[in-house]
Amino acid sequence: MLNNYEDILNWTKENDIMILDRGFRDSLGVIKALGIDTAMPSFLGKNRRQFDAYDANRSRFVTKLRWVVEG
Repeated sequence: MLNNYEDILNWTKENDIMILDRGFRDSLGVIKALGIDTAMPSFLGKNRRQFDAYDANRSRFVTKLRWVVEG
C-alpha cells in the first residue's frame, strides 16, 4: 500500500471505511497513516474473558458486514 501498487489509493474516497479481518492488525498503522478509516472485529485483551456490550456489538456488526461482502 505504501507504494500504491495498482493505484489502490484511487479506489478509496473521502470518508470510506475499510472493513478488515484480523489478518490486517499489523498493517493498521500504515492504513491509518494513509488517511483511511478502518473497522475490524475487536480483540480480547489479556486476562479478559468477554467483551463489554459496546465491543461485543461492534465486533458482531463488523463480522456481519464482512460476511455480506465475502459470502
